[in-house]
Amino acid sequence: MAVAGEGFAHAAVAHDDEGDAIGERPLLVGPLVVEVEAAGEKVLALVGRITQFTRPISFLGLPSLTVPCGFDQKGLPIAFQIVGRPFAENTLLVAADQFQQVTDYHRQAPSLVSQSS
Repeated sequence: MAVAGEGFAHAAVAHDDEGDAIGERPLLVGPLVVEVEAAGEKVLALVGRITQFTRPISFLGLPSLTVPCGFDQKGLPIAFQIVGRPFAENTLLVAADQFQQVTDYHRQAPSLVSQSS
């Protein structure tokens, strides 16, 4: 199940009647970071924005995996997070492997541009 933006953290912590965070879904797929601009931003605020989607997963102790999925308009690498049921690490690895079988993002590197002063 793919979940976008703000709904991802909510879906990850929403529990079914038995207290299961994932419910019947074998996996949740969601974003890692929306947009990060560090210029002038305080460190704690920046860390809070960077970890807004990963923090709930870590808190719940669910297995997760980060998969590269391209580059943004600035050429910076982007990725998505796959979250699985407890002890379902193999399912995560299979899902990531299947994605990488049909894409080559994991083989690409951002171009490094030297900035001279």
